[in-house]
Amino acid sequence: MPSAASSPFMNVFRRLWLGSPPLKGIAAACVAGAIAKAVRYHVIEPEALGAICRGADAPAWCHARTGLIVFLQAVGFGHLALALALASYWLSWSLARHAAFWAVVLAGAGFHLYDATFSGLAMVAALLRLVRGEGESQQA
Repeated sequence: MPSAASSPFMNVFRRLWLGSPPLKGIAAACVAGAIAKAVRYHVIEPEALGAICRGADAPAWCHARTGLIVFLQAVGFGHLALALALASYWLSWSLARHAAFWAVVLAGAGFHLYDATFSGLAMVAALLRLVRGEGESQQA
């Protein structure tokens, strides 16, 4: 009797998940996007939190919230993701796959945190690098 670990489904899953950096990046970007969406709707946008932070006796966590808002206004996630994605084209594959992976993750967060433009560019560039690098590693 074949075990579940050797089933055809698990073999396909292993090939797609373990052998595919682009799919790992997309899955991680979905998780980062979900976390970013929760941060957006529960930390950044609530007017009640803004009113608490505008008060004279604002709690200490308001400084972190304000810093995050300033970072988002400067489209920080998109710029970081794009810098990592572009840097991955000049790095060796062993470093480039990590840079491109984190570019995809940051871009996934950036989509939900007010920066679709640079995050979109970074996502495309990083995924193309992951696909290109995957082909390079299979040829070697």
